[in-house]
Amino acid sequence: MAVYLDNLEAFFRFWPRECDLDICGGPVVQYCNLARDLQLQAFPEFKQRLEGLVWQPLCSLAKALGGPQNLIKKRLDKLLDFERLEEKQLEESSMTYEEKEAWHMYQTLNSLLVAELPQFNQLAMQWLGQILRTFMALQRDFAKQVLQRAEGSLAQLPHHQLSEPAFRKLVEDALGQAGHQLCSFQENFKKVLPPPTVQPLLPGAERQVQALLSRYGPEKLYQVTSNIRGSGTLDLTLLQGQVVALLQNKDTKGNSSRWLVDTGGHRGYAPAGRLEQYSVVPGEEKLGGQAGPHEGFRHLSPEPAPAPVPSVPTGTQVVAVYPFVARSSCEVSLQAGQSVTVLEAQDKKGNPEWSLVEVNGQRGYVPSSFLARAPSPAPWGWSLPS
Repeated sequence: MAVYLDNLEAFFRFWPRECDLDICGGPVVQYCNLARDLQLQAFPEFKQRLEGLVWQPLCSLAKALGGPQNLIKKRLDKLLDFERLEEKQLEESSMTYEEKEAWHMYQTLNSLLVAELPQFNQLAMQWLGQILRTFMALQRDFAKQVLQRAEGSLAQLPHHQLSEPAFRKLVEDALGQAGHQLCSFQENFKKVLPPPTVQPLLPGAERQVQALLSRYGPEKLYQVTSNIRGSGTLDLTLLQGQVVALLQNKDTKGNSSRWLVDTGGHRGYAPAGRLEQYSVVPGEEKLGGQAGPHEGFRHLSPEPAPAPVPSVPTGTQVVAVYPFVARSSCEVSLQAGQSVTVLEAQDKKGNPEWSLVEVNGQRGYVPSSFLARAPSPAPWGWSLPS
């Protein structure tokens, strides 16, 4: 009952009708008037009757139970002395004055409890039953009072004569119309938005973009607009500016706000609201295809292809080709172009897809496909014939 009163007090402190909804007239005003009337009259009266007719009698009943409880505890304490004296009486047939007094004290307490306690329990149960019936009657009277006060306001509502199915359909139609208006507003808003700003690529991510471009095409590439931290087992952790390829524009439950994407090394889900279409820079499509021996602009000689890491001996220095964000304490984060020392070219189960590395004094696992041998530099201005 104390918890019920606390929750009731918290409910009385909540006044949503005092919020400025910026809606003039209509059912909103009628609801505010009804809620204000209940808050100022019906609710305080119900709480006052509840405290006087339920809470106070319960406290008095709990206080009345204290006396019998003390007698029962005292009887249990005297019972030990009584049993000891009873054994002594059988053995020695004699007791001292103090022992006889303790003997008679237990017999008096026991007789009193045996005679009076059943009647007290019966009265206490009747008392408790009357409190519960009063509590139910107060709730029933309160509900009746609220309905009576609400009848006048309900009669003024425009749809009070509709049946429940008809009213439900009316609400569904109104919500559907509002939803269509909202979608139309969103489409119009997109038309007047300025063109999206191009996010800069992460350092060293050009090769990853070229691989995704050649595999999926430019229309499937999307760029992360802000950092994403995966919270589920299939959610990806992505950095702002990272480019991914769209595999499916919904998850397995049909939720279109979670897209299945490919980062070039992992596949998983990402929030659709943090992905925007990636604008392919002129020249990247050529880099994504079969580049000729002289199409590597920005370099005087074609860049040697990196060798995969699984064949690298333990302790060899390699380079991180793609950035990687650690998702647990067993992994370590990488930056593209960072120097990495390979400690083991497989995990503890012998899986070569993960490598144990050391980066800046920290050890952890990273995807092996994110690492490559550091290419031997060719002389400036020319390259060896292939």
